[in-house]
Amino acid sequence: MDDYILENNDKFVKNFIILFGEKEGTSVMARLLNNFEKVSVLHHSNGSGWEPFDQHCCGKINSDDLFKCLNIIFSNDIINFQYLNKIYRRSSKEELSSFHSMNVSKGFKMRFTNPSAPRWMKAIPLLANFNYERKMIRLFKRHNVVVFIAIRRDLLRWALSKYHGNGSGKPGHLQFALADGRISRNDIPKIYVEDSKLMRLIHKCEKAHSHKYRLASFLRKAGVEVRFLEYEEFLDDKVIFFKKIQNALEIYNEDDEEIDNIIQRGASLEKVHSNDISEFVINSDSIMSKFGHYTICI
Repeated sequence: MDDYILENNDKFVKNFIILFGEKEGTSVMARLLNNFEKVSVLHHSNGSGWEPFDQHCCGKINSDDLFKCLNIIFSNDIINFQYLNKIYRRSSKEELSSFHSMNVSKGFKMRFTNPSAPRWMKAIPLLANFNYERKMIRLFKRHNVVVFIAIRRDLLRWALSKYHGNGSGKPGHLQFALADGRISRNDIPKIYVEDSKLMRLIHKCEKAHSHKYRLASFLRKAGVEVRFLEYEEFLDDKVIFFKKIQNALEIYNEDDEEIDNIIQRGASLEKVHSNDISEFVINSDSIMSKFGHYTICI
């Protein structure tokens, strides 16, 4: 047994991790989820850093420090945030925000990749993640962690959101610029979508889906509870969406009206792209005709 895996088999509440990629709606999901009384979503104290253990937030944290942090966060004890941040700040420029840590479901967003793996090792994913994944699985099981995996079934609109990027066809995230007031919706131009580039992005989205299902199977076989967070369901009915999360975490305090009130309090982020692609794609009729059938059924 590794030194950083705590010997604690007591189970009080279920904790969680949201595994995500890009353009899957998890930024607003996490912020809304943090509004629930019995849920605490870990992030930086300055209100940003909602992926606290991704390298852009935590820096090149070493493996020992990473798992020390995770064991402190997911333990059944009151979190000593001063001690936690002493470890976290060894690599991060920001500190983690404190919260009431007893009898709440604790979690955060992250990518299921080793943030401490050196650049050369990341070119060989199996080598970079082999030991890391098995350590994470032991941690998930020991601390009663539900793994939520974010997915989007509508491959066309997922690919288009990646294509649109910063609004000009280059990589970027418009929702943060909108939330900060740096731009308005009127500042977002329409773009002409090239078939070949879009097709490449759709294929990447298909591969991402396949990887997510393989990961879910891998974790379930190892005894980890896995649930999918479906972006389309989030858009269709947010009350049902969050009730499913609550049920998975065994939190039953809020009724439908309370959940709706929490949702109405909102988050600082808003949806960038309309379901009607003609609002941001110049050649929308042609794109829908050629690519509108690209959807994943589950």
